Amino acid sequence: MRFGDIRRVRQSVTDFDVYDVSKWKLSRVEPLGGIEKHWLVDPETGCQWLFKPNTYHSHDGRVWSQREDLSEKVAYELATRVGVPCALTHLARKQDQQGCLSLDLKPPGWEFHIGSVLLDGIVEGYIPGYRPDNRSRHGHSLANITRALGQCGPPPGAPTPPEFLAFEVFGLRRIYHV
Repeated sequence: MRFGDIRRVRQSVTDFDVYDVSKWKLSRVEPLGGIEKHWLVDPETGCQWLFKPNTYHSHDGRVWSQREDLSEKVAYELATRVGVPCALTHLARKQDQQGCLSLDLKPPGWEFHIGSVLLDGIVEGYIPGYRPDNRSRHGHSLANITRALGQCGPPPGAPTPPEFLAFEVFGLRRIYHV
């Protein structure tokens, strides 16, 4: 990618639509993570979307946002361009909160499990990374993630060869040459 290409990508970030979900019905509160997130129902389609508000910080009278919404939107755009399965993601606003919206990609009847559930099953004494007493993230390594994903198939409908496991689907083998 040439410098001019990077500049064009940066300019297009401001061209993304922002969806106003202020009037969407709340389905449930997402209990995982440090910031409260909401599962909302699209009134036109009935599909569930996860609204994740941006994180804000303040110091010496200044307030700023980490703009996770842009990070997630750009990650979605890049993933779709290289064929990595991911949730459809939009920039969004809910009342006065900016954030992003991710489509629930679970097939009907399926459940979502966080990756720490898999690591806990293969790493002796595993401590989930979101706990305050686990700053070193014991057990959270590429080798352990490889072992954990080795037990998992691709997401349903993934545009990959059927023999691929989750590790290959998400491109980690190609990136890390494991």
